[in-house]
Amino acid sequence: MSEVWFIEAVGKRKTLEAVLQNMGHDAVVYATIGHIARHDDKSLGISLDLHEPGRKILDQKVVDRIIELVQTADSVIVASDADEAGDVIACDIADVVNQHFNGPVTRVRLGGIDKLSVEVAIERSGPIDYRAAAPGRAKTIIDRLIGTTYSRPGAVVGRRQTALLAAVDREKDVDLAARYVIVAPAKDHGDYFSIEIGPDHIVTKADLDLLLKKGIRPVQPGDLAHIGFSARHFGDVLVGLSDVAQKNENPAKIADLAQSCQELYMTGRMSYPRTSARGYKPQTINRISKKLPDFGPEVVPNPNAVMAGPGDGPHDAIYPIGKVSGSVHEGLATPEGILSEVGNAAIRSTHLWPGQIPDKDDLRHALIEAGLSSKTARELASRRWVRWDGAPPPGMTKPTKSSFFNRSPDAVLLDLAIRNGIGTPSSWPELISKSMEKLVEANGTKLQLTKAGQTSLDAAPAFLKDPEFSNKLNEWLAKTPARTDNEPWRTMAIEVMRNLPEDARNKIKQSLIANQPKEGLTPAQMGVDIKERAFERSPTMAPRPN
Repeated sequence: MSEVWFIEAVGKRKTLEAVLQNMGHDAVVYATIGHIARHDDKSLGISLDLHEPGRKILDQKVVDRIIELVQTADSVIVASDADEAGDVIACDIADVVNQHFNGPVTRVRLGGIDKLSVEVAIERSGPIDYRAAAPGRAKTIIDRLIGTTYSRPGAVVGRRQTALLAAVDREKDVDLAARYVIVAPAKDHGDYFSIEIGPDHIVTKADLDLLLKKGIRPVQPGDLAHIGFSARHFGDVLVGLSDVAQKNENPAKIADLAQSCQELYMTGRMSYPRTSARGYKPQTINRISKKLPDFGPEVVPNPNAVMAGPGDGPHDAIYPIGKVSGSVHEGLATPEGILSEVGNAAIRSTHLWPGQIPDKDDLRHALIEAGLSSKTARELASRRWVRWDGAPPPGMTKPTKSSFFNRSPDAVLLDLAIRNGIGTPSSWPELISKSMEKLVEANGTKLQLTKAGQTSLDAAPAFLKDPEFSNKLNEWLAKTPARTDNEPWRTMAIEVMRNLPEDARNKIKQSLIANQPKEGLTPAQMGVDIKERAFERSPTMAPRPN
């Protein structure tokens, strides 16, 4: 056997094997079905000095199969997903492999499961770096400590969950689900100007309902412009897909749309979906553009769609693999419908489209005449109203009347999480589904906490309710540990603990002591201040092989 490739999901094994065979590789692909090691729920599993004795192998049969495969392999490639969880899985696999395989273990991050994507990933491959697993492992430590310390029967407290409940509570008086397309006729009798918008703290639902009912008088056209769109990461795509489904009266849950995107990726028809990138590498833009029809000389490349640099991560914003149709599909009942919408968004974001904006002063006066306050009219007139010069961008239309639809509650919640920096592409579907099950509910066009949600929020400390905590956590975890650090995740967890409010540190410490196994602990250890244990690095040990 020449190569052994390890991946997570069984669903993409055959696709990847076929691609590798087509590329001339003698390869076997084995799926671990996710994590091979993690904590169970029987105990906290974290020691006083923040080691993880409770982290165990999940299925010995999987480990035995890994060992069996590498013993006859010439090379070993770990191609688990290129996200935090995938990096943790990669290092766990490498820990097993290194005990039974003498050669290097290569890390490959797949942006898609097609020949070109695999070739690019192999070209950019490198050794396993245990520091890549540090943020994911550190977050697990912190999350377990927070959950054990603050949760109680009937109250769910967690880093992401609490932040999301707090965001819902702050926005409970805003009609977040209401979405409007408002049009304004043009004085030159050409196409209407339009804007898609939802209510906020300045432009309220009452303001938009007024415009929907009364309309706006014709306004003076303004400057010609090239109009651009932002590239979409996973959350943007899911909200957009949900909105299309709502408009076509064919509702789809966020979790189901996420699963459909994952299946399209596993069968080689879509790039890696769980991406946080809002841009494309230059070669990806070329790949998308080569498959497009000629839109005419007025449609030009969008320089803002190009990623700033390698710091944006291994993935691009989502795009379909294969032919990009650039057409409109009614509804999302088929994979082709999802691919079409994703393709339309990719085409829109990688180009600038000729259009025209209204004269802002005349539009402001027209909004005041329609009944809006001067402040609201000024704010609404400053937002992006446009009419297209020629055909609209793919997937869009030229509206001739104002309209309204309700965004689905789970899409509203996901949009709220995105805007507040809560969660990650990998965690969003589960976070939103669990929240909507028992903790958050729709109240007309608003979201509100259920009784269980309010109880959970009341049980949480103030620092978890602060939307900035997630951003600060990412800053603390962005510090690259030394290559000689044998447990970089523990170093990162200690750094986070150091930065928590003092009362939170003390409470977590006491919870940590209380949840230690009683056997083998002296009375002093049961009640001692563990600052030196939990906040000082352990002695440096020999680094794992890279």
